[in-house]
Amino acid sequence: MEVKHMTLIETVKTLEASRQLGIVSSKEERQLLLDWYQANGRWTESFSEPFHERLTVKENIKFYIKWFQSDFNVNDLLHLFNLNAIQRERTKHIQYDDYVLMKLCIAYIQPCKQLVFNDILYNLHFETINQIRQLMTIFEETDHHIVHLLTHIDHAILLTDEVYQVKNEAIKRLEVEQNEKEKENTSQDMQVLNVFKLAVKTEDKTLFLNPEDIDFIEGFEGKVNIHLNNESWLADYSLTELEERLSPYGFYRCHRSYIVNLQKVKEMITWSKNSYSIKLDSSNQNFVPLSRAKLKEFQTYFNGSTVPFTEN
Repeated sequence: MEVKHMTLIETVKTLEASRQLGIVSSKEERQLLLDWYQANGRWTESFSEPFHERLTVKENIKFYIKWFQSDFNVNDLLHLFNLNAIQRERTKHIQYDDYVLMKLCIAYIQPCKQLVFNDILYNLHFETINQIRQLMTIFEETDHHIVHLLTHIDHAILLTDEVYQVKNEAIKRLEVEQNEKEKENTSQDMQVLNVFKLAVKTEDKTLFLNPEDIDFIEGFEGKVNIHLNNESWLADYSLTELEERLSPYGFYRCHRSYIVNLQKVKEMITWSKNSYSIKLDSSNQNFVPLSRAKLKEFQTYFNGSTVPFTEN
């Protein structure tokens, strides 16, 4: 095993005491941690293995109750995990959201209290995410210790206040702020955090973009062009609206017509006394204009040595 992998695992070992925590990392790192947790006796769930397709939802759960020699009541579990409406359906016909809820039900039945979930919120509907957040509280109340391995920071924040990010071979805790009023109202909390996905309509479908993947946003005739990976999508937002909603997540209004993702900034360039640009670390090396009035404020986001300033 590589030294950096050993270092990551040694660091993660120090986090074991928490009831529920989230670790945001790459696919490779998540697989490494999954393998390690599984080898050390944790119940791991990647939401990829199918159920017995010929059995109904209720029959599958009854099978696992018997398999684990558990004393749970199948009807109580169907109610707890919101599976009553589909209990007679064969699992090959159920939706992915219901499949995830079934997987959580099995994790709840089995005897191990140390659980690891890999990308639990991936590709789920709003209502299911809300249900899972409530279920995680029940898991905690029944003395389960949970580690969430996740791709996106926004998913981690939805699940727990204890969030860590693996970056540049190091793991760092992120500050997560949540006031008491938000904690009391799950629906309100979900509406606030829904900003993490930007809806963009195409000819035949609606795309939901992760803001962290966006390079920059450009104002266009009262709408916006959202630029990501050499592509752009026209969306019915205003720059002012997106500036307000995205600024807490690393976006900055660098020009009256542009908002830039600060995580994508590679270099600042001065072309003349009054002309500045931002060079982005993206596949097509985009340049975004930087307003002279924004220059000093923009520089305060960086420590001086992180982003070079070039004169041309």
